[in-house]
Amino acid sequence: MPNDDLGQFPTPPSPDTFEETPDEIPSAPPELVTPPEPLPATVPTPKGGPAIGSFIFLVLLLISGVALAVTVFLFSQTKQLKQQLSEVTQTLEQQRTTITPTPTPTIIDFPTPTPESTVSGTITPIPTPTATTSATTTVLPLANASKALKVAIKHLPNAQMILIKTENATSPTLAATKYFFRQDLTTKKYFYVLISGNQEPEIMDKAIYVTPDNNISSLNDLIQGSTLGIDLDEAVSIANLACTSQLCNTATIKAQYIKSGVSVIWQISLDPVDASKNPLIIQINAQSKEVLFRSPGF
Repeated sequence: MPNDDLGQFPTPPSPDTFEETPDEIPSAPPELVTPPEPLPATVPTPKGGPAIGSFIFLVLLLISGVALAVTVFLFSQTKQLKQQLSEVTQTLEQQRTTITPTPTPTIIDFPTPTPESTVSGTITPIPTPTATTSATTTVLPLANASKALKVAIKHLPNAQMILIKTENATSPTLAATKYFFRQDLTTKKYFYVLISGNQEPEIMDKAIYVTPDNNISSLNDLIQGSTLGIDLDEAVSIANLACTSQLCNTATIKAQYIKSGVSVIWQISLDPVDASKNPLIIQINAQSKEVLFRSPGF
């Protein structure tokens, strides 16, 4: 083939030319690596395996048990509260129609003795009576003080008598005298020995109060030394002589005997029959028979 400007192409191979197939297929070159087969997808097992699963199941079981117990407890409490509410409601309904008696405490109150001069500015001489009221018409509380003290000391060995109070003083059949005791020298708890008429002494120690108890002096030494002074019959006579009011003739007489400072005092209260009128009060020194105080209108 003649040459041209484009050059010369190589002669194409004969169509009948081919390489023979080798008897053995050569193995892959060593540098070729067979790709790894993919692993089947699996869920990772936590550490501990079955033990962790059992623990979780146990926790869930415990929570369920606690919840059930709480539910049963709340149900029981609710039922109990309903029952209590019903009982309270029934009690309130009964209280609306039933009056429950309440024990009344015995409260003793007495004024501090005041000299008569500080009330009126002048001292009015009070004549000393020459006669006394008969013992058959006036009780004698001081005469029985020793008996009351023995009963009290048998009840409490350190008992201290601090006050004697008599009601219906001029009526021996109705008169009642209470001998008040502190349990000991310092304990401000009280009881009293009651002597009514000719009856035997009786101890009362429930709901007893003395007010004010500003360290009231004990009468024990005076009783044991027989230095209590005049008894109530003579104190009433002094009161009657000192009284200028017609109210004294019909008044009911109450009396209290106490120790104040170095003096022992009878306080006589004359209560008019007319309850609208104020009682008349006089205080007498039981040892000197001196009138220490008398209220206006006496």
